[in-house]
Amino acid sequence: MTLQLRGAAAHFVWPMEQRKLGTQGLVVSAMGLGCMGMTFAYGTPNEAEAIATIHRALDLGVNFLDTAEVYGPYTNEQLVGRALRGRRAGVIVATKFGFRFTGLPRTSSALPTSRWRGSASTGSISTISIAAIRRFRSKKPSVR
Repeated sequence: MTLQLRGAAAHFVWPMEQRKLGTQGLVVSAMGLGCMGMTFAYGTPNEAEAIATIHRALDLGVNFLDTAEVYGPYTNEQLVGRALRGRRAGVIVATKFGFRFTGLPRTSSALPTSRWRGSASTGSISTISIAAIRRFRSKKPSVR
């Protein structure tokens, strides 16, 4: 157990459990943070609140963040990238691909094949502003 002091109050923070994810040796916090609702689907986004939420999760030992290019589109990955500036060490970002965006900003269709996987991963790396994506998967199971 660690002790964090904030003003006159002391708060106890239990260490976050870690779990192995998959077979590649990736270890993530037992609790992850899904970031979709921070920019997409649940009302008007509040960037300051979203970044504060990500920072608090990191402070509590959460090191596994989930996003996708389709959330926004792209705005969620951008938000996660801004939130991680200066705090990227040890953070595992999971993102998903598998959509082609057409027409209006929130119009998309599932891609039938994985031929866009390379450009999608390069795009996500650039959008999130990280060196590598440790967990990258298809949003739709049909994309192989």
